[in-house]
Amino acid sequence: MVERDAVSLDETLPASLESVLDPLREFLEACLEVDAVRALTEALSAKQYEILGHPFSLTVEGRIASAVHARDPSGRELWALVEAKPRLRAADIPPWARTLREPGYLAYLELSGLQAPMLAYAFGLVLYSDAKEAAREHGIGLLTPLGELVEPGPPIEAL
Repeated sequence: MVERDAVSLDETLPASLESVLDPLREFLEACLEVDAVRALTEALSAKQYEILGHPFSLTVEGRIASAVHARDPSGRELWALVEAKPRLRAADIPPWARTLREPGYLAYLELSGLQAPMLAYAFGLVLYSDAKEAAREHGIGLLTPLGELVEPGPPIEAL
C-alpha cells in the first residue's frame, strides 16, 4: 500500500479546482453579458433608439444583468435592463419580473444611476419555447443572439 503525504489529495483538490474554475466562470459570465448587451443594443437600434452611453453591468448576487441608457424615437430618455441566462426557460421569467418590483433592487438601480422609465428584457443564449409566452405574460422583452423575439411591455415608470 502506498502512503499518502500529510496533506490528502482529496483535501487539496476542491480548493485548487475552485481556484481554476472561478476565473473561468467569471469569464464565461462576462461573455454572456456581452452577448446580452449586444442583442439589446441591436434591438433598440433597430427601433430607432439612440444609445446615450456605454452599457454597464448590474450583476449582483448571481444575477447577471446590464443597463443601457437610450432615447426613444419620440425623444424620451429611458433605461433598458437585460438579465442574461445561458439557457432561458419560462421559469426564469417570473423571478426577474418580481425582482424588478422589489424595493431593494429598485434602490440598487437608483444608486447605480438609473432612473425611470425602464424597459425590461431577458436574454438567453439558448431559449426554450415556453419562455416566449412567459415573457409576454410578464411584460418582459425576450432576446437571443439572433434578435428580439418578444417586445417588452410598457416601461416601468417609477423606482
